[in-house]
Amino acid sequence: MQGIKRFLHDYARWIAAALAVVCLGLVAYYMTTTRQVRKTSAVCTRNEVTNLGDGDVLEQMLVLSEEDLQMEQAKISVLVATYQNRFHSGVLTMQLLEENGQPVKNATVNCAEISDNELVTLDTEGLTPGYLYVLRIALTDFHDTTGLVGIWTGTAGEEEDSAQSEETRAMGQATKNAQPLTDTEDEYVYATVKGFEREMGIQRAYYYLCGALIIGAVFFLLPSQSQEKQGGKH
Repeated sequence: MQGIKRFLHDYARWIAAALAVVCLGLVAYYMTTTRQVRKTSAVCTRNEVTNLGDGDVLEQMLVLSEEDLQMEQAKISVLVATYQNRFHSGVLTMQLLEENGQPVKNATVNCAEISDNELVTLDTEGLTPGYLYVLRIALTDFHDTTGLVGIWTGTAGEEEDSAQSEETRAMGQATKNAQPLTDTEDEYVYATVKGFEREMGIQRAYYYLCGALIIGAVFFLLPSQSQEKQGGKH
């Protein structure tokens, strides 16, 4: 134990210098690399579930921002709630329509395969930022009396990660079978845009740079062996 303490005492400055060099090496490495990090852009805050029956259609006008579409592998995601889904016989269809009703994106899922609170997604390839689309969700061939299928809905602007300007993201309130979903004017389908963005290396190198500076300061503050020997002679 004494030997370890003496070693640390005698070579503290060199140990600090070596650690500082390692930190600088990590800084150099991260400065030259990027990585993918998950990103979510929320259209509204989820609040409650709107149940769907056979033949029900839920619609919401939706505008995607340029930032949404710049995400890598970006997907429009809608949160679906189910109960006793193993008994379900229905089919859930989610589409993104142009203003003329022409579908540009389509996803069809058997209800029996949907886990509770599962995301059903549409890819965003080829979509235009700022264009007014209609998100259409329909349930067909659903004849169960015990189970249920619902879509999460909510209001905009209730949390920090919600859309800052809901008029440019979710237009008008959602409708069920062409009727307003609720009496409120700000009820939307809970849709998110999920994808990845590139994180620059400096964002990760920052902590190692701080570490190098701190350790470097320790290096200069610690007494060297020569200083200690000179102090001993006096």
